[in-house]
Amino acid sequence: MRAGAQTPRKGSYETPSASQSRAASPMRIFSWPGFHRRETREEPFVPQNPFQRRNPLRRFSIGSPEFHNIESFDPNCEDALKQCLPRPITCSPFKTSRRFFRSSRYFLMDTLPRQIYLHLLLRLPSLYFSRIARVYEDAELSRPDIQRLIDACAPQLQNPNSSHVPPGAHYHPQPALPLADEWTTANVSPALVRFKHSWEAFIDSLLREWKTLNLVSALLLSAILSMFQNSVMAQDPVIRTAALLSLTSALMSLTFGCIYIVRFGTMRSMYKATRWAEEARKTTTFIWWNVWVLLAMPAVWLAWSMFFFIAAILSFVWRSDSSTDNTSPAPLSPYAILGPRIAITSLFIIGLIDFMLIVKTLHNYGRARNAEGRRAEHLSRGRARFTREGRGHLDRDRPSEGGALSAVTGLGLTNLDGALHSSPRSSNELSREKDKTVVIVATND
Repeated sequence: MRAGAQTPRKGSYETPSASQSRAASPMRIFSWPGFHRRETREEPFVPQNPFQRRNPLRRFSIGSPEFHNIESFDPNCEDALKQCLPRPITCSPFKTSRRFFRSSRYFLMDTLPRQIYLHLLLRLPSLYFSRIARVYEDAELSRPDIQRLIDACAPQLQNPNSSHVPPGAHYHPQPALPLADEWTTANVSPALVRFKHSWEAFIDSLLREWKTLNLVSALLLSAILSMFQNSVMAQDPVIRTAALLSLTSALMSLTFGCIYIVRFGTMRSMYKATRWAEEARKTTTFIWWNVWVLLAMPAVWLAWSMFFFIAAILSFVWRSDSSTDNTSPAPLSPYAILGPRIAITSLFIIGLIDFMLIVKTLHNYGRARNAEGRRAEHLSRGRARFTREGRGHLDRDRPSEGGALSAVTGLGLTNLDGALHSSPRSSNELSREKDKTVVIVATND
């Protein structure tokens, strides 16, 4: 054997050793391959902001030139004076004016009402949207991850005639998503695990926030009611109107906060998180009412209640304790009193409309996604089973397991094909009748 020749070592890169086999993990039955992230870099999930301004302000400049595409410009072209130079910048007065009026109409009919409405809501819905968007961004979710979650929770309508489950059998379908204690890196991707923890922490923070808002609303209600015990404040129309507006707003905030605390306790599940993901990825959102406006309702009403309460206090400061001020202000005329009455009634009607929208939205989120599919499937299976029972071959042709047969026999529910309209009998009676039948057959033979 030559000294220069070397024997390759075992397990080296020249002769890699065979991989050692290991026992299969007992947790392999909980593996959810559809929720594992691939090794390739996937497109990140970016929520669509419905409160972002759509058209820039530069479109309103009536003299702005129209820029053409200059990607076809070739600097190496020889005939530069005739063919290679970009098209000149033109500014057609007719096209520019038409574009200006079209942008103005869009601004007056869409952008301006949208911005006014958002400012009346103190732009709090955009704040809640940014908080939810941060939950998705911190978890580093991708679009395929969100799509897999949505597809897993989508209603799956199966044809009962082509189902592999025999009619009348107990069917326990596999859950579309892992259970609460199965969201580990061994079953799902790390991004989904982070998303689950971030989502639960976000719901907990919302509940704590609404409890704090309810406490402030309750204290504000007691302070407003104590203002009416002062005769000067109760008789002054300006102070009384501001106090009543503040009282109505605080009452609405307290009501909405209580509803949210009760209902949002069930929003921790991933089934509800997928519904929020669907809302976050929509490119078109109804700006007047959506889930972000729903989240901001208690804070918006409490903020306006504070504004009206401050207005009532400032009115009391500037309209009393002066020698020129009347101790008892004169009452308003029949026409002037209509202003405060209409304002308070309108605010109360707006609160009732928000209440109905909140109840409808929470009802839609609380309803099971596949309730209609399950109901249709159960009805179809029930009709098929009733038809087979009428024909008299339901239990005769269907094999049964030992455990299920003993349980059904003990309840006296077997052999119902021959006695469809008779009362249930016990297993002892069935066995005695079978013995009698055997004896009669043996005697005849």
